[in-house]
Amino acid sequence: MASTRSVLVNEGACLYVKNTVAGEEDISMFETLVRSGRSDLVKRFTSFLVSVVCHAVGVFVFVLIPLVFFNVLPANELLTFLTAPPPPPLPPAPRPVVREPVHVGGIVQQSKLIRRIEPEYPPMARMARVQGKVILQVIVDEEGNVTEVKVLEGNPLLNDGAVRAVRQWKYSPTLLNGEPVPVTASVTVIFKLTRQ
Repeated sequence: MASTRSVLVNEGACLYVKNTVAGEEDISMFETLVRSGRSDLVKRFTSFLVSVVCHAVGVFVFVLIPLVFFNVLPANELLTFLTAPPPPPLPPAPRPVVREPVHVGGIVQQSKLIRRIEPEYPPMARMARVQGKVILQVIVDEEGNVTEVKVLEGNPLLNDGAVRAVRQWKYSPTLLNGEPVPVTASVTVIFKLTRQ
């Protein structure tokens, strides 16, 4: 068995015991700690790298893949959930209120005829010497335009001329409680032959 001797070594402010074995290099007890510490540093760094890789794989497997698989997160937007969400969409523009036409009378202020186009006397009615009146039901929109015309009574030879003329008429807007509204009204167009 090799003989071991202990020597008290004074290095600066440190005193330590140095064990020597006959025929071997002198190794202090702190040098073994330093050597093992260096190998521990490599082990700690390696374990840190392994831990980071494991965490990254775990996040990918347990967070990102289920989000994509269950269509919670589209595949082309994998990392956008980490950014601020987009602002909410603007509310839709209010739709114009579509009102049913009201019949003129009562609290409805009657509209005034602004532009009246005189009907052309149909040539067939003129040759047949037909005269008379055509009664029409018209719908006037909020802006005073004639939108629909329906013949209620009249000679078939005179009806088309009356409808063509009345479609071009323009009214002032009809007001109900101060608001423009569409209205229905009856219009009479009179066809009378003149002597030539």
